[in-house]
Amino acid sequence: MNTFAGHCIVIVLFLFPQVEWKLNGKNDTSLWLNGTEFNVTEEQSVIDNMVLWRSKPSYVTVTFPSGASVNVTAQVSALQFTISLPSSFDNKTQGLLGLFNENEKDDFISRNGTVIPFNEEGPPSEKTLYFDFGLTWEVLENERIMLQTTNQSSSDFTPMFMDDVINNASPADLQRGTNLCGNDTSCLFDFLTTNDTEVGEATLNAKKQMDETKSSLNAFPPNITGEHELQSSINNEFTTTYLTDGENVTFSLDTNSTEINITASGLLTWRPTSVERTFAIVLATNGKATGQLALSLIVCGCMNNGTCDYEHESTLETGDSNSTFKVASCNCTQGYTGSNCSDDLDSCLDNPCFPGVNCTDFKAPLLGFNCSSCPPGLVGNGSKCFDDDNCKNNPCEHNCIDIYADYNCSCNSGYIVSASDINKCEGRQLLLLMEVIAICSFKRYDELDGMVHDIFDGNVGV
Repeated sequence: MNTFAGHCIVIVLFLFPQVEWKLNGKNDTSLWLNGTEFNVTEEQSVIDNMVLWRSKPSYVTVTFPSGASVNVTAQVSALQFTISLPSSFDNKTQGLLGLFNENEKDDFISRNGTVIPFNEEGPPSEKTLYFDFGLTWEVLENERIMLQTTNQSSSDFTPMFMDDVINNASPADLQRGTNLCGNDTSCLFDFLTTNDTEVGEATLNAKKQMDETKSSLNAFPPNITGEHELQSSINNEFTTTYLTDGENVTFSLDTNSTEINITASGLLTWRPTSVERTFAIVLATNGKATGQLALSLIVCGCMNNGTCDYEHESTLETGDSNSTFKVASCNCTQGYTGSNCSDDLDSCLDNPCFPGVNCTDFKAPLLGFNCSSCPPGLVGNGSKCFDDDNCKNNPCEHNCIDIYADYNCSCNSGYIVSASDINKCEGRQLLLLMEVIAICSFKRYDELDGMVHDIFDGNVGV
């Protein structure tokens, strides 16, 4: 916010009408848009997205879509104006208003870019500012935008400086000025150069009004600008800086963790050591009100060289004032698994081996598994086992019958399977078990009846 005085003020913003304030008489202000006078009333008017109104009889205010606001008032045959800019204008202004930021020592930049430095006592002298800074911004003939100008030129103007004014003033005038203005040097300068008490009072009132406006602005919570979402990984430090649009603002932090901190000037550091829930709110106070910005914290806890995926959070929790805490997902390297890649990927978990075959997992970072040999009677790599031709090596003495994972032996006629070796056949036992009784007989012819009869003679063991 800056306040200046003059007789005609012109504001031009790209794509918007040329706005000009003019002094009417002694205490009245008129407004002109692109060369045409506009009747400004107490009711707000909207033209080309600009808001215009007369807040007081001699006050005419215009607010632009950018948020910039210009208030002009007529007092004692002079126009005094105040410009208010939002934080979006930071470091984007140049000219007599200076560079708009929180650093008062870089305001005096000449047209060629030279910065007029402060000295040990404070700002540069008035003469230095006038000749080395002010005159470089003199409006050239081809740069004029005022709709009406007088015949006066800068060559007709003779500057007066505070030291000269005080040295040339009488003790009586100095005393009158001190009684009127107190410590306000702007008021004293205007009074001594005009010898008009009303002019000095107008300057003093303008200064008081500006101070009141600043005070009322400070009654609102400071607007905090800076990062809302913070991303960091375990044991890595994240830093960022927050700014406000107010004056005399002190930063602090409302948090449940000692791992995140902020300085009074707004420098925040966060060094998480775990994925424990952390909530944080940036606070900015000007002594009258406090603004706040709830943070969204995303921490990455990936281990074993896993990479962080901040676009896909695995958890989301909300604390007070909408501060949120998230844990980033992990893309694990070979051989590792789990939400933070801390687990060894068990390749045997899905039972990749044949039933009954032991599975051995390769420890991370290796990936894979090993299966033991197939069960007896089966062939394969352990992961896949197949039935073998169990008779191909002729395990039986006589006959071999292949069955799943095994075989059966049988013997030729007249043999049985050996009791001591199922692959062998024994003929002797077969004869003993099949012992038969041989019956011997002979035949006789009977002449009497003419028939042949069997005659048994006994049993013979064979």
